[in-house]
Amino acid sequence: MITCTLCGEEKENDQFYWQNKEHSLKDNRCKKCHVKRQENFRKERPERVKINAKNHYDNNRERINLAKKSRRKIRKDANMKWLNDNYKLSCYICGYSDSFVALDAHHLDPDEKLDKLDSMGLWLDFSLDKFTKKVKSTNFLFLCRNCHMRLHVGEFSLLIYKEDKWK
Repeated sequence: MITCTLCGEEKENDQFYWQNKEHSLKDNRCKKCHVKRQENFRKERPERVKINAKNHYDNNRERINLAKKSRRKIRKDANMKWLNDNYKLSCYICGYSDSFVALDAHHLDPDEKLDKLDSMGLWLDFSLDKFTKKVKSTNFLFLCRNCHMRLHVGEFSLLIYKEDKWK
């Protein structure tokens, strides 16, 4: 049991953050008081918080960017696994399936596309929940880049679309 120096309450050890794990030292403020103190600091000194955040980023840029890349890869892998489990990853027209990066998601309803940058490549960076909602709410077909381009220049059209063929 430890007594918090701010609220004066005696609490269990797990109610205090570690100050130094190596030396088994716990902070002298309980977690609840610690959080309140941080919130007050942020409200009272927003400019100082901004400076601290910038300094932290400047001092840890490589580590922060590496962590971002790692989280992005984890999200992308989870989304690709879900996509692979739920959709046939091959060209609807010619059946090409050697490489996912050579497949485009062709929107059957162009109005569903939010802008030119609305693409599967961007969707893969979404959280799994957001990704699955986006994929399920969008009506598209996978086409290889060749067939996709030929479709857009008018060499052929999608006269027959069977939903069960590609799911």
